[in-house]
Amino acid sequence: MPEPLQSIVIVGGDECAPAVAACIANSLRGTSAKITLLDDMSGHSGVASTLPQSTDFYKLLGFNERSLVTGTGATFKMGAEHSGWLRNNRRFIQSFGEHGTPIRLLPFHQYVLKHQLADDAKNFDDYSLASAAILKGRFAYPSDDPNSLLSTIRYGLQVDTQRFADAMLKYAVAADVKHIGSSAISASVQADSGFIAAVTLADGTAIEGDFYIDCSGERALLIGDALSVGYQNWSAFLPCDRRVRISINDVQDLSPTTRIVTKRDGWSRRMQLIDRADFEFFYNGAICSDEDAAQQLTQDVGTSASLPEHRQIRAGRRESFWRGNCVAIGRSAGDIESLEVSAMSRAHGAVIRLMSLWPHINCDPVIASEYNRLTLLDYDHARDFVSLFYTLSDRDDSDFWKHCQSLQTSATLQYRLSLFRSRGRLSWDADEIFSKDNWVSALLGLNCLPRACDPLVDVADPELVSQFMDEVRQAVRAAVDDMPRHDAFLKDLHGPAPR
Repeated sequence: MPEPLQSIVIVGGDECAPAVAACIANSLRGTSAKITLLDDMSGHSGVASTLPQSTDFYKLLGFNERSLVTGTGATFKMGAEHSGWLRNNRRFIQSFGEHGTPIRLLPFHQYVLKHQLADDAKNFDDYSLASAAILKGRFAYPSDDPNSLLSTIRYGLQVDTQRFADAMLKYAVAADVKHIGSSAISASVQADSGFIAAVTLADGTAIEGDFYIDCSGERALLIGDALSVGYQNWSAFLPCDRRVRISINDVQDLSPTTRIVTKRDGWSRRMQLIDRADFEFFYNGAICSDEDAAQQLTQDVGTSASLPEHRQIRAGRRESFWRGNCVAIGRSAGDIESLEVSAMSRAHGAVIRLMSLWPHINCDPVIASEYNRLTLLDYDHARDFVSLFYTLSDRDDSDFWKHCQSLQTSATLQYRLSLFRSRGRLSWDADEIFSKDNWVSALLGLNCLPRACDPLVDVADPELVSQFMDEVRQAVRAAVDDMPRHDAFLKDLHGPAPR
């Protein structure tokens, strides 16, 4: 039998590294494998906006959600609210969870489309409890009862990245991960196998392992510097290559959402913690200077803020993510402007994927190939989702938006759009990080309508369908009125723990 891995070395630097260590330690609990995390735990400031998959991730590890939320100053997120992508300044909700329910096996959005194509103003958001809750600033946990409307919602978190990383590190250390508070500066490669042989710390100490996880962030110390895996540049599809961030110690809005607003030279995002708000502005450095970007961001804040913090975005991904005995996770694997999903959520999905394909010491290439195939699809799906907003935007009122009009659209996104524009049908894979309803919400919110709806829509009795749709809309309104306000929910959660 092939020999199991005995020593795993995680090279940190990215805020996802402690979570990766925690997940691997949890999965290998009870084995003789030794896990070492090299991370000085610096530079993790900011707020991460996560998808529901991250909620599933920490629940998988057995975290107590109340402790995690209160310990990281987190707020709940049921989706994102967009405005300004179209010239008419249209606003729409990108919510988690379900919209309506299938009728005669057809997706619910097909019946909404039939009304919209007939100039009957049916709003897709009206049939989503999560969307209605966002608009009214309400939140509740999903119900386990499948007959309850509360069972249709899902949620993510907005978390302080440093406090979240600290919580994950504490968990990892308790699970026998050896933490060395120093960063690796170089790596050596075996000439015969092409495997990583060891990594070297600043003091000259060499750390050897059987298997290496590159969570070094943009440095890409192992996958890039040591193994020379190429990087596919996506600047032809995605325009933003810079981000500026500021924080204010204030509570401005505790709605359970991330607010995304387009501006003259890019788009901004507001993420609210229980005690702090973070504002980010994404832009193109060749069109807008760092000083102008910071000014565009701060002019709407209206209060004292931290010094602007700038970061380069290298839009794209690695040609492969697993090479030899090394896997890249986080920004060492790829970087995309985080319109809807943070690098943290993608890292959580990546390490779960890795554990499902955990290798022996020989690192069978066919396993690496399967991991690379799945991860490539994950990144390409995320690229297409973000690219969708630029492709469908009709803004041309500044140099930035004129540049966006000239961006390329990938063949896979072109196919999705062609299929949807034909009969409202959606090309979608079950493993995608964004749900079908996420895609439909974005398409309809960006005014992408098909030439006609699915012909089977006309098979159903129109009166009965209209009656059912009215009942769903009324049920959503009634259910959201019974939900507590998000700020009150958080206040209760952060209050004294029950005895």
